[in-house]
Amino acid sequence: MRRTKLREVMLSAVNAAGNLLKKHFNEKQKVKYKQNVEPVTAMDKKAEALIVKIIKKNFPEHDIIAEENKYKKTNSEYCWIIDPIDGTRNYVRNTPFFAASIALAKNNEVVMGAVYNPITNELFFAEKGKGAFLNSKKIHVGDARNIKRAIIVSGHGAYTKKQIEKSIKIIVPLKKAWAKIRNYGSIALELCYVASGKVDGVVAIIGRAWDVSAASLIVEEAGGKYSDLKGRKFDLTIPGYLSSNDDERPGCIAANKFLHKKLFLYLKKFNY
Repeated sequence: MRRTKLREVMLSAVNAAGNLLKKHFNEKQKVKYKQNVEPVTAMDKKAEALIVKIIKKNFPEHDIIAEENKYKKTNSEYCWIIDPIDGTRNYVRNTPFFAASIALAKNNEVVMGAVYNPITNELFFAEKGKGAFLNSKKIHVGDARNIKRAIIVSGHGAYTKKQIEKSIKIIVPLKKAWAKIRNYGSIALELCYVASGKVDGVVAIIGRAWDVSAASLIVEEAGGKYSDLKGRKFDLTIPGYLSSNDDERPGCIAANKFLHKKLFLYLKKFNY
């Protein structure tokens, strides 16, 4: 299949969703909660429906995995993975750190991804083997090697008692080893910030497929390394990415290759 059309459809869909979210950004959102903790708004569903409509118009035979709804499987070799708003809590509070995220996987391997924050006008895009870009300008991970000076993002996504305990188990040791810890509230954007050198690394205990699929490729194509907490590259077949049980999520580590190795070996001491 021609990559040009796939790319055009992805960029059209992520831009359309982003523009819709921007249009309604400062409006008061009616919020419901999934599992009593995760917010979802009408805009999550409207943005997702818009993305799906654009994809299905062009590729009706393709599979779709999305955060807010289940779609009928087609058993295509291609699968689109959609998060209409990564960072819904921020969106609800009119905080400009959120993004629409779309990935395209072929035979379970991500080959294209886009992450768009319409408020800051940051469109991150990557295609396997062709590099990563921010607003069409090529990007690369930072070259930080001094661990004490590195900026690491961690600490989000913990809801259950088990998750909170795991999160504390990561954050406290990281705080002792790495002086600068951040949390922006959108893991897709945070991973893209690694790819563009805005931060040096991300460590998370939860990594849902729709949260990390696009950004994982963007990190890799920017010269960095992305893995789950066991060191495995993103793959839809890994147990946990599509699980409804957050305690089963594989988590993630992302950084330049030097820091990734340091983070991975450091976390192994704590049985991750």
